[in-house]
Amino acid sequence: MGTLNGKKFKQMDERLNHFVEIAEDTKSLDISSLKNIYFSEKKNFSLNDISKIWVEGLKKNNDLILNLYINIPFCLSRCKYCRHPAYKFNNILVKIYLNYLIQLSNYYKKIFKNYSFETLYIGGGTPSILTLDQIRLLFSSILNNFNIKKEAIITFECNPNTITYEKLKLLRSLRVNRISIGVQSTDRKVLKNANRQQQNIRQVNSAILNAKRIGFESVNVDLILGLKGDNSKSVFASCKHILSMKPDHICIYKYKPDSIHFSSYINLSPEDHYKKIQSLSLELIKDLKSLAIIKRNYKIINNDNCISLELIANKKLDYEKLRTDFSKSSVLGLGQFALSWLFNTFHYEEQDNNFIFNEEKKYCSGVLLPDKYEISRYIHYSFKNINSRIDKKEFEGIFNKKIEEVFGDELQYLLKIGKIKSDKEYIYFLPKDNKERLVYSMFF
Repeated sequence: MGTLNGKKFKQMDERLNHFVEIAEDTKSLDISSLKNIYFSEKKNFSLNDISKIWVEGLKKNNDLILNLYINIPFCLSRCKYCRHPAYKFNNILVKIYLNYLIQLSNYYKKIFKNYSFETLYIGGGTPSILTLDQIRLLFSSILNNFNIKKEAIITFECNPNTITYEKLKLLRSLRVNRISIGVQSTDRKVLKNANRQQQNIRQVNSAILNAKRIGFESVNVDLILGLKGDNSKSVFASCKHILSMKPDHICIYKYKPDSIHFSSYINLSPEDHYKKIQSLSLELIKDLKSLAIIKRNYKIINNDNCISLELIANKKLDYEKLRTDFSKSSVLGLGQFALSWLFNTFHYEEQDNNFIFNEEKKYCSGVLLPDKYEISRYIHYSFKNINSRIDKKEFEGIFNKKIEEVFGDELQYLLKIGKIKSDKEYIYFLPKDNKERLVYSMFF
């Protein structure tokens, strides 16, 4: 890195003041919200437009890590905290939708016939509302049209009240090796506030124990911290109950509402909500560390989005494959509201089109990405944790250039004012709190 002269230093000071103003107006302190800077001017694309972009992108990047995501956007009822679009379950609509998914799979087959996917993820919505025959139909289409690697992580999301032993057994026979059970909370008051009162503890226990009995290589349970009515006792009680059944992985997501859910569900200001999240997170980690089962069996990982509890003894799956933000990963998303991205090229989302397959209609909304987008995204995700770091060698391996070549002045400035430190291997990020973390991330 070169020396930062007085003029450049002054320009950096001006940028910093501007970033502070932006942060003051930002309701969320979530660093990942910075991506919205790039997505402000979306355009509409047809399937034919998208297929051409994929074909060119795959030719240019022969070392991409490909992931396949299938969205099942149906739920029995709407959870009040949920920000994701979904339809109320209707069996006729589901049948029409599955036929639409099959048409999409057939369409993309020719584009990806010479490529293999590292992961397959079936999410939603609530995929576990599908019947046994519908699950068979869905997997028949996916596995016949796409090359899913033998060692791929194949995940299926489910809710405790819609997953059965028979469905779990079928999923395991269809190569699913990771099951993700959305419990969210075991507290009756919290569940009622969230419109999840149909879920009970018996269903939760049955789902986890059946998944373990059938032999999935990883049984994951999702909880959410910061739902309406949550307190330190209810969150800890939910964690303790799930821990008693020793799943392979527990992910406790920190609830991040959008502007609508702050008023319609949480009834707190953004500032008060995130203070609550911070307090609940610190208290939960302290309480978890006191448990014998944690000391003996689990590793705690705390980041901006969630608190993860990983069973130390489980080495069956390579979880790094699921962390698509830190490599040359691309995602092909199929289905209504599915997100897709082609590394350093394109990001798009399929919009509502009444489940009508049409190659020419422009119903996908997306953006062609600027050159620095993927680099910025990598840095932002690396800086999601306070006291986090960037691996210089990994950065150069992904982007074929040193980070100092891209952000030399910015790094010099942040070194000078004490917000990063650097050695031969790493750059360490040193903000004092979440707000500083957001502000200084804007330099990238």
